[in-house]
Amino acid sequence: MPAALRSLLPRRMRRMCVLVATAALLAVACLPAPSHGKVEWAVQQVQVLHRHGSRSATVHYNTTDICGATPCGELNLEGETMMRNVGKFLRGRYSTDEEVVETPFLSSPDYDLRVVTSRSTDVQHTLQSAQLFLAEMFPTADRLVPAIHTAPTSQDMMLYTFSQPWVSLYVTYAGAAQQARMNPVIDRYFPDWKVLRDLSVELWSEGHCSDYATRLSCVLTLFDIVTAKRSVGGLPSDFDDRYSDLHAIVAEWNRGIWHYDSSKAFCVQQGGRGQPFLQQVMTNIDDFVAGRNTHKVMHYSGLDISLAAVWGTLGDSSDNAMQPTYGQTFVLELVKSLSSGEYGVRVLRGWPGQTPETDFTFSWDSAWKLQCRRSDGTNYAAKGNLCPLEDFGRYVAWTAAKDPRGMCLLDAEASDVLNCPTPAAEQAVTVSLSESCLLYRAACPADACAPGYVLSASGHHCTCASDLCLAPRSCENNIDVPVTVHTVGISKVATIGISIATFCAGALLAVAVTLILMLLLRGARSARDLEPCGKYLTPSEPLREGM
Repeated sequence: MPAALRSLLPRRMRRMCVLVATAALLAVACLPAPSHGKVEWAVQQVQVLHRHGSRSATVHYNTTDICGATPCGELNLEGETMMRNVGKFLRGRYSTDEEVVETPFLSSPDYDLRVVTSRSTDVQHTLQSAQLFLAEMFPTADRLVPAIHTAPTSQDMMLYTFSQPWVSLYVTYAGAAQQARMNPVIDRYFPDWKVLRDLSVELWSEGHCSDYATRLSCVLTLFDIVTAKRSVGGLPSDFDDRYSDLHAIVAEWNRGIWHYDSSKAFCVQQGGRGQPFLQQVMTNIDDFVAGRNTHKVMHYSGLDISLAAVWGTLGDSSDNAMQPTYGQTFVLELVKSLSSGEYGVRVLRGWPGQTPETDFTFSWDSAWKLQCRRSDGTNYAAKGNLCPLEDFGRYVAWTAAKDPRGMCLLDAEASDVLNCPTPAAEQAVTVSLSESCLLYRAACPADACAPGYVLSASGHHCTCASDLCLAPRSCENNIDVPVTVHTVGISKVATIGISIATFCAGALLAVAVTLILMLLLRGARSARDLEPCGKYLTPSEPLREGM
């Protein structure tokens, strides 16, 4: 303080000025690095997974009445609007929303392959939805020639999750197990079968819903029709309650497929079914932080089964997670603290309105809560759906498979429909393989055969490759080797009949041969002429597919 000023002020006032100045200096020194606006976490990279927009129902009967002007299964005009609105909303979030970005994260409106990369399921309406999304997220109309990567659906376990071995076997072949689990649920919502039948009549599906025993298939189809009609304004208002009931049933069906339940040993051993996508997400983050990936936007276009697998693995079993709406969108933002420099992850969920009255406007789902995992092994709900990168990665790792077979691990329900031949039968003769067996062996070649056997490069047959199964067997072992083969295309009754007939024919032949030998060798008394194991029996040839 200047001497002249100090002399003019009273001693008490001078002390007060010194204290105020000291406090101000301390406050400035202790403040974090200044943020110029409302933003504390700066967006570094965005990963987006969305479902396609609304489409007409996927049916093969009464197509004119059910699908209308849009061919069945194809994206409709309302679906186009949905996807444009999703892209437009996110464009605004990362360009002009001052609570998210101080300066535009997407600085240019031009589509740039150095900025965004896209992948889609190899399905027509998801490919179309991907392009519509990009058209609004990068709205310059001069030139939009998007590069959208795909994989064959049979190999796309990340987005086309029905290709995962257990899921494919269960959904395609375990109809009895599905009905046993779901019929009580259906009966709870529709205790009077007539109500469901009447609903099917109004939806041109009375033929599809004529059998009470297959009411699960009926419900799944009616939900698809109702959802498609609802998006184009083609449902009466009194269908709202029925839509909610059908949605709840289908969500429960999906819950048994996609939800990761850490209390169930099989789930823990196999891992969450959204793991392929979440592992890709973590790889994208690691590569970005390390400078190996410079894309700002990682874009994925998929199906309801793509999203349900991810939400289920992230711990959400709500109806909207297990049966996502049209255009539902998973948004993961890699963010960086402007004060500490640490990385965080923010995960959001939203979707466009589902009826024409909503103008298909996009909004966030306030009910969604991100789960993360502390270093002490406890899970917690992230505040603002944002948690440290390490905690998010720890949660993803927690839901990974504990068994090295991962998705190739099967439970009893899937094993029951696998329908592969026994190892011994497969060595005896060339057997035809069932569709379910071929599916599993193609997806899981390392786990497809019994110990000691390997999968052949062609034909997907298990062949012996160890000393144990190559060693010669005694006569008794040859007799006792089971050669039962589950065949496709032959009923159990027919199989039993063929087996009995084969046995009888073999027995008669054996008796005839024995009588001839007895006549030829009559009078021979030397025991050295007998084989050590008695008579040698030739095993019957295993039954083949299509006989």
